[in-house]
Order: sequence, then structure tokens, then C-alpha cells
Amino acid sequence: MTADSGYPSDLSDHSSACGWCGDAGPCMRAGGRQGNPLAKDNPLRWFVAYRCSYCQDTRVYEQAGAPDLKPIVHFKPMAPKGVRA
Repeated sequence: MTADSGYPSDLSDHSSACGWCGDAGPCMRAGGRQGNPLAKDNPLRWFVAYRCSYCQDTRVYEQAGAPDLKPIVHFKPMAPKGVRA
């Protein structure tokens, strides 16, 4: 994880525990891709989403070119932070 943001910097850096409620996990993970790796105007982009099965905290990341993941959306759960810790 990057120290300043709390987001994983790449897929191998992601913890299986939920950062919101403290559930040990593992979180559910889904991925996908969009674009054409041969086209300069439509580059290949990878997406990965993590969702906690306990509190439903969901974070979606994009990887386009660079090895680092860029957070693109975070759906905060209704549960209070740290309920499961």
C-alpha cells in the first residue's frame, strides 16, 4: 500500500482484510479490461474491483500503461467504520 493514500499500488499489494470494517476477509475481487492494445487512441485499460463481503465497502481501480493502480471510485458502506475490528 502506498503510505499517503491507503490504496494498493498494485495487485500484489492488496490486503485481503477490509480497511473499513476490519473483517479479515478475503474480499471479493472482480476484474476486466477495455480497449485495444494495438491502437494508440484506445489503449488497453485494466480494471479491478474489491468488495468486502461483510460491510459491502467497494473500491474500483484502473491500470492504464503504468504498473500502479489508480483509484477511480469508492462506494462507502452504510456501516460505521471499524465495526468488525
